[in-house]
Amino acid sequence: MGSTVVWWLRRFALTYLLPNENLYVELSPSFAAAFGRDSEGANWIIGFLLNKVESNLRTQTAEPTLMDETLSLLMALVDTKEKRHVVINSGPFWTLVRMHNSSELLQLGGPARRKFFQALTIAGAG
Repeated sequence: MGSTVVWWLRRFALTYLLPNENLYVELSPSFAAAFGRDSEGANWIIGFLLNKVESNLRTQTAEPTLMDETLSLLMALVDTKEKRHVVINSGPFWTLVRMHNSSELLQLGGPARRKFFQALTIAGAG
């Protein structure tokens, strides 16, 4: 069930979180105010999702499907320039960066660890 919830959070982050407002002819003002650029809602949601990623990395490493979905969520949070900017300026992201040599992360398999470092690299390059 946890992997299904994280899958949904990833779909939400890809589709609704900080949408490219130039691509939409009509975008609901309330939607843009809640999830758009420079909104408090978008900042809060990104912090919440990063905390969820951290929590899963610390406690759920024995669940490969959940880890794959969690790291896909992390990748979704750094997939655009706008999201990367918000992610880098959030406190939970720097907690993830400090986890790079933690014992929890060392328990991940090679592909999962590579995906984690790939997301950190993409975020840092932004």
